[in-house]
Amino acid sequence: MVPRSWIEESLTPHIRAHDDLNYGYNWYLGRYAGYKVQFAWGYGGQFLYIVPALDMVVVMTTNTHDFEPDFEGADLMKRLILPSAVGNLP
Repeated sequence: MVPRSWIEESLTPHIRAHDDLNYGYNWYLGRYAGYKVQFAWGYGGQFLYIVPALDMVVVMTTNTHDFEPDFEGADLMKRLILPSAVGNLP
C-alpha cells in the first residue's frame, strides 16, 4: 500500500517545468480549462490524466511518432476531452 503522505508529496510542485506546468515526483501539475490537472507523461505520447474536481481519469496510449511533427497528444486533452466533459467545446 502506498502511504497517503507519499501521494500528497508526489503531487506537490517541486520544480517549474515547461510552459505553465509544475513538476512533482513523476507528475506534471497544471490547470487546463480552469481545472487542476495532474498527469504522467510517457514515451511517445502516453498520458495518464487525473482531474480531481471532475472525478476524471483519462488514459491515452497515442504514438505521436506516427503523426505530423507538430502533433501533441496533450492537445487532445486540452482542446477536446476536458471541454467535452464539462460541456464547453469551442
